[in-house]
Amino acid sequence: MTMGFEEAKARFGQLIEQGVVTALGSLRQTPWLMEMATYHMRTGGKRIRALIPLWLCDNRGGRVVDALELGVGLEILHNATLIHDDA
Repeated sequence: MTMGFEEAKARFGQLIEQGVVTALGSLRQTPWLMEMATYHMRTGGKRIRALIPLWLCDNRGGRVVDALELGVGLEILHNATLIHDDA
């Protein structure tokens, strides 16, 4: 049976959040940029873009961890465009 969106969000939401934190950790060499990015990502959001690759992968019988980097990357890229658009 195909997993619905809400179930996918409940199952993979924490995994996505951990992936975002890990990705932002790569900014440690630039503390001011890490602080800004961390602040922005903590403002919330539905994380739909991050969830879609994991959700599709799971529904197609794949390994969710194989889609995690793509999902996190999409979420960070989307948020970066929002920041740029506001500038």
